[in-house]
Amino acid sequence: MSRDGVEAIGHRDLLLERKLQRALDLGNSVWAVGDIHGHFSTFENLLEKIDLQEGDKLVSLGDLIDRGPDSASVLRTFRDQESLFTVRGNHEDMMLRCLSRRRNKDCKSWLKYGGMETLESFEVTPDNRDLLSIEWCEFLSMLPTEILLDRHRLIHAGLNPLKKLEDQTNNDRLWSRTIFEFENAPDPDRQILVGHTPVQEIEGHEKNTPWKSIHKTSEGYSSVIAIDTGVCLEKQYEPALTAYCLNSNEIIQQPRLE
Repeated sequence: MSRDGVEAIGHRDLLLERKLQRALDLGNSVWAVGDIHGHFSTFENLLEKIDLQEGDKLVSLGDLIDRGPDSASVLRTFRDQESLFTVRGNHEDMMLRCLSRRRNKDCKSWLKYGGMETLESFEVTPDNRDLLSIEWCEFLSMLPTEILLDRHRLIHAGLNPLKKLEDQTNNDRLWSRTIFEFENAPDPDRQILVGHTPVQEIEGHEKNTPWKSIHKTSEGYSSVIAIDTGVCLEKQYEPALTAYCLNSNEIIQQPRLE
């Protein structure tokens, strides 16, 4: 199921994929943005810098929520604006599990890793979190865990190098940190964009610019680009929010404001 109707296959939203691919084919810009984690003011400023024009699109790589001060505004913005889309991150998955299953184990995990800040931004408490279920369970459950385009693959966390592409699971796409361990291009035909792991924490990188794989696609592009530039990290790591243009490879950053 998608925002515009029912058309999905497993973990993908085919209607959304066609919409994004058509935008690319028509020459409109399609941007991917790294983990926002509730930093709404920072995201607003990044959007101003990007300056989306009619027909342009922006796709979050997941983790819209948790840790930052205004997850509610981030979620509502992505739900309500027609040019904005998102894949599901592990934090959306934790929120969905807590709201839909209502099991103490699921909720304790979410609250521990940023869910409390999200509830506060909605002005609800853990005891009355069910108030969010009707509004958000359907939206969260419809989010794809992967977007597959002609030359790009958009995923929150990454892939498992021990499995074939067709054997990857939602757990791999939402939680893994092994995309950096591939010894060749994970998808020779597509450049992969991921978030999830702050680039400042990638061994040998340790700066706030996107990480790019040395392995190349069949067309000669970096096979993997990681664009979570640690908006939640401490100030010495220069936390920022980063957007990457699929058409032009342009990178735009916004230092954290909150």
